Amino acid sequence: MNRPTNDDIDKMEKDAIAFYEISCGVAPDNFDIIINCKFAKEIWDVLKNLYQGSEQAQEKKLTTALNELNNFKALPSESIDDSFKRFNLIVMKLSNAGTVRNNYETNLQFLNGLGRHWTTTKMIVQGDRKIHTLSLLKLYGELQAQ
Repeated sequence: MNRPTNDDIDKMEKDAIAFYEISCGVAPDNFDIIINCKFAKEIWDVLKNLYQGSEQAQEKKLTTALNELNNFKALPSESIDDSFKRFNLIVMKLSNAGTVRNNYETNLQFLNGLGRHWTTTKMIVQGDRKIHTLSLLKLYGELQAQ
């Protein structure tokens, strides 16, 4: 029988520490899900799948969020507040799916989704270089001030 090398012992110690740390952070109602895991990596994979879903589910979430973003249009009876809230939820879905857009892309998408009565304001904001650097929240503040 081969004796474990120092490297093997080091890996086992690190796994034991990780195993303990991850196990301590698991909610009691999810503990039975990981009870049979033997290694920290197993626990990690089980929890990742539990909270994020399978790779296929993650892809579906991303696709859905991207479609919502690309099809975003302010509804005719919707206030700027409601449009912003709805658009911001889409941006958060994208972020949760691992996709983050830069300020310019996000701001432009939001402005382009606003109705015709915002055309003049959109032209002013787009002509101003701020659209590249403003956060979505600050852009929203600028629009509220119009």
